[in-house]
Amino acid sequence: MIQTGPWRVVDPRALSHRAWDGELVVYNDVTGHTHHLAPLGGAVLRALLQHPDGVEMSALIPLVAEALEISDMQSLVPDVQRTLSELADLDLVGCAPA
Repeated sequence: MIQTGPWRVVDPRALSHRAWDGELVVYNDVTGHTHHLAPLGGAVLRALLQHPDGVEMSALIPLVAEALEISDMQSLVPDVQRTLSELADLDLVGCAPA
């Protein structure tokens, strides 16, 4: 089960990123890994980078929907949850302490 948050970028200072055609390439200076993120992953990561103290899922969904110009926010929920899980597996994001 996915945690609801607040979600945050693990170490924003360690990340460098560049966007091309809606996709995002992220380099993590701590791990030395480079990641190619599709538009959804990029929108989620960029939203989290703008909220370094963390953001709850209920606030994250509208931010992602706006970035991707999607009007049906409810349809985004499972995709954003899956994306957060994948970004957590890459050690890019995690749940902030309560």
